[in-house]
Amino acid sequence: MIFGKRHIVLGALVLALAGAVYLNYAFVSKGKALDATDILDTTKNLGDAKLVTTSSVTSGNQASTASGTAAPSAAEKTVNEYFVNARLNRETTRDKALEVINETLKDAKLTTEDKNNAMAQLTSIAKFIELEGKLENLIKAKGFSDCMVVLEGTNCDVIVQSAGLKANESMQIKDIVINTAKLESGNIKITEVK
Repeated sequence: MIFGKRHIVLGALVLALAGAVYLNYAFVSKGKALDATDILDTTKNLGDAKLVTTSSVTSGNQASTASGTAAPSAAEKTVNEYFVNARLNRETTRDKALEVINETLKDAKLTTEDKNNAMAQLTSIAKFIELEGKLENLIKAKGFSDCMVVLEGTNCDVIVQSAGLKANESMQIKDIVINTAKLESGNIKITEVK
């Protein structure tokens, strides 16, 4: 089989996608995503907690919102930003992969086998997107405030917001993934973001 320019480009993009997933995983395993504000703001201590009591809320302190509940602390904002950035990175990477596959499908010189392979990749990506959303909703239904699921082949990474993941919570997450995605327990990695 002779490899054409399109095959080389498609292979390079698949490698780039794998690299992006690895980098995302590397930042996740450290517990937080790196962004420009972390580099520029040296006065900020990430993870610092702020105690908010009812007396500070009622005394006119700006630690409350219009509804009267405590405003999110710096640590909570950082965790929320992490999940927003991680989802955005996942979407961007997938959009680029889908764009390449769609461009490949438009090539008039593409063989039937290549078209079938590209269509299989599109179907696989669509299946993963749907399954990740379903898994995230099921995990959140168990009481976790936020989570993100990344499926890649037969592996699943679950990033969950927790102040200390208990063994029974970890088992609940694994059971959800095993029963919904039909994956082996050893292929599921759970990462906690505090």
